[in-house]
Amino acid sequence: MGSRKRISFNKFGQPNDKEHMSTFAHFLGTLARNGKYAPLNVLRWDKVPEKPNKEQMLQIVKDKFEIPLGCEDYILQSIGKKWRNLKSTLKAKYFDSKLSLDENLRNVPNRVNESHWNDLVKHWLSKEGIEASEKNKESRSHQPYTHRTGQRGFSIIP
Repeated sequence: MGSRKRISFNKFGQPNDKEHMSTFAHFLGTLARNGKYAPLNVLRWDKVPEKPNKEQMLQIVKDKFEIPLGCEDYILQSIGKKWRNLKSTLKAKYFDSKLSLDENLRNVPNRVNESHWNDLVKHWLSKEGIEASEKNKESRSHQPYTHRTGQRGFSIIP
């Protein structure tokens, strides 16, 4: 194994290492897309088990990157955000509320565990899933600003 890349963080616990930040963010995204550590059939990030899932993800990050103590919360929050974004992207690309359950179940995306997909589709078509979707759409309509910094985070913008 090669040497670990050192990632610096600002006083707010956000990475601000211009040289490695993009690589770090992309690596966290790969963990978020890994169904072994971040299963898609868990409905909320706070319900993904701390042991072993989140602890294993943190250890994998620490094996690849040298990070200061106390930055674990940021790392898990970032993975969680990427995990939620993945679920949103999958829903937008592969799920159609106008199709039947069986038709949606057959549209399993590549690299997604089939049982995880089945659970997700069943949730999205359930009464609770539809109500949550409508509530979230309403909340989103009230947010006037969107992220416009590209791959760079706010922590490194001068």
